[in-house]
Amino acid sequence: MKKFIAIVGVALIATLTANAGLVTSWSDDFNGADGAVVAPGAKWGYTNMGVIAGVWSNPIIPRLDADDQHYITNNTLFCYTGPATNNPAVYNKVMSTIYPKTDGTPVHVDLTTGILEVEWDLVNMVQNDGNMWGLGQEMKISISPEPVMQDPGDDVTNLYMVTMGIRPDSNGNYYLNNTAKQAGGGNGNIIANTGDILTPVAPVTFKMVLKSDTTFMCYTNGALFGMTNSALPAFEDVYIQVWHGMFNGGGGVVSDGNIELDNFSVDWSIPEPSFLLLGLLAIPLWKRFRK
Repeated sequence: MKKFIAIVGVALIATLTANAGLVTSWSDDFNGADGAVVAPGAKWGYTNMGVIAGVWSNPIIPRLDADDQHYITNNTLFCYTGPATNNPAVYNKVMSTIYPKTDGTPVHVDLTTGILEVEWDLVNMVQNDGNMWGLGQEMKISISPEPVMQDPGDDVTNLYMVTMGIRPDSNGNYYLNNTAKQAGGGNGNIIANTGDILTPVAPVTFKMVLKSDTTFMCYTNGALFGMTNSALPAFEDVYIQVWHGMFNGGGGVVSDGNIELDNFSVDWSIPEPSFLLLGLLAIPLWKRFRK
């Protein structure tokens, strides 16, 4: 009897461990007191991604002076990654990652069948004139079969993502550039690009849809702006990551800015069978009943 109980206990622990973080629906609307820290917290994990200094070929090194901030402001999520500088030899790019979690582990879904939808509102993006190569900061929302926190554009070869970037110009204007990508290695394979949009703009609702057959679609404010039937292998466990990078400012101007998100949700579902399919299934049952 004791042996049986022990076996059942081990099996139960293994099952609970395997299912930790597994969800069919998860959401956060960031309602709460201004200044309340979101990440690291109960619903969001946080990782200091380090810094790239000097040339891009340099390895990522630890960032000991991280001043990353993820807190509630006006019922939205305020995101800042820093500090940045105006000296590429010191900091070329500083990076952080947050990720939704439950049961203390990263949120993931089983995409053996069904459809995954990841949706969020981009409420605001702020950037001064500090930039390098015309890029001030980026936020990348990625879907990946690996719970590895890293820059989705850096030698990752099996993911989908939407990149939201800020591109300042010499006149003090800045632009939002949205790009849907698949796979990785460098900049990845671009599926679609909305082009530069002068900011500030009204909140933009983004949605990524990934089906078990590897069909991938991206929407802005309900309008499709990118789609592919990918050659990537089908995913099983799928993880979601929010990567944020700030680039140094050249010409003596320090790069500085922030991003605000709202209404972040993850949903997995299996479509209801069509009436035609139900009819086809009913035919043999009807024949059997008549006999």
